[in-house]
Amino acid sequence: MGRSSDIVAGITRDGGPASRLRPPHLRRGLAVTALVACSAIAAACSSGGGTASPSASPNAPIKVGYLLPLTGIFTKNGTSEQNGFKLGLKHFGTSVDGHPIQVTYANDQGDPTVSLSMAGSSSRPNTSR
Repeated sequence: MGRSSDIVAGITRDGGPASRLRPPHLRRGLAVTALVACSAIAAACSSGGGTASPSASPNAPIKVGYLLPLTGIFTKNGTSEQNGFKLGLKHFGTSVDGHPIQVTYANDQGDPTVSLSMAGSSSRPNTSR
């Protein structure tokens, strides 16, 4: 029998990795958070330095879409992630290089198929200009 300190050290009681102790929805939430952070960084990096198109506004917002389980069995996790993201914006600021960060929160109901369809539809470029 392992000690509780073994679990903290990264070893489960059966000798396997501690990552098996994390529930799948927590791993999914961490992956979504990492994806949103990477998207925001990529958008911020691509907005400065290069030649801007003539129609681009110098203060155009950086649009971030955040898919969260705001209903269903993972509601508490989704609202915690949303509150954490809002706290991060409050702490680190709501603009990057003069561009305001515009966040849209969407409810994926904790369903991977809904998440996939929403992510696919939101990642298409807007061609209605």
